[in-house]
Amino acid sequence: MRPIAIPAYIQESLKLKGSSVEKIDAIRKAYSNLSKGLLPEVSIVIPAYNEEESILQTLYSLCNNFSSKPVEIIVVNNNSTDNTEALVLSAGVRCVREMKQGITAARNAGLAEAKGKYILNADADTIYPADWVEEMIKPLDRSE
Repeated sequence: MRPIAIPAYIQESLKLKGSSVEKIDAIRKAYSNLSKGLLPEVSIVIPAYNEEESILQTLYSLCNNFSSKPVEIIVVNNNSTDNTEALVLSAGVRCVREMKQGITAARNAGLAEAKGKYILNADADTIYPADWVEEMIKPLDRSE
């Protein structure tokens, strides 16, 4: 049996448990690079319900994606009772509220806010590889 190795991008994201200022600043800086200060061509919608423990790891992994297109991230707070929304906002990522409980309502609220040509759905408790955005939009982008 082969030894199991955790990929470096996952190890890096796992270091983000908690909410230290350095971690939040790293996400804010990476998101600024990802969005490129332009109108987004790609929108990532993330429904979130009580994701305080994992949302920073998810945002860190998404914000450290490389993309040739400007990307926006929209987290939809679906009635969280923890600090999910405060963490998202402190990291400089857009957060909208959806009061109707449920994944469908939350995704639809995010879709209504999305400005990108390409819309990707993501989960709030997942660590994404650095090429995830590019790989997801590749089959959709007919300009290549």
